[in-house]
Amino acid sequence: ATARAVAAESALAERSELDNSEGGLEARGSDGNASDYPSLVAENRELTALAERRATEAETLELRVAELAERAEAAEKSAADAPHLRAENYDLAVKHRAGLRRLHQELTARRELEE
Repeated sequence: ATARAVAAESALAERSELDNSEGGLEARGSDGNASDYPSLVAENRELTALAERRATEAETLELRVAELAERAEAAEKSAADAPHLRAENYDLAVKHRAGLRRLHQELTARRELEE
């Protein structure tokens, strides 16, 4: 809801700048009579459409920011876990090597006994 309000205010500010650069409603002959009603309705529709587009863009950007924040957090967690995982991997490699040496020695001893 706040994103829509901000987008609407932004669209209104842009339109006000356009009106000011063109001389405003008074320069277009708007003195409050009923003949200007259709043009005001059309302008209102344009502003509403612009505000809706901006609100949609803002919501899309908010979702993208949230997604990127989650990905950054996951990457930071992975980076923090890396040293621990590296040490754990090294310990497992040392144990595996010791196990392989033991098996090799046992196989060698069996072969010697069989011969």
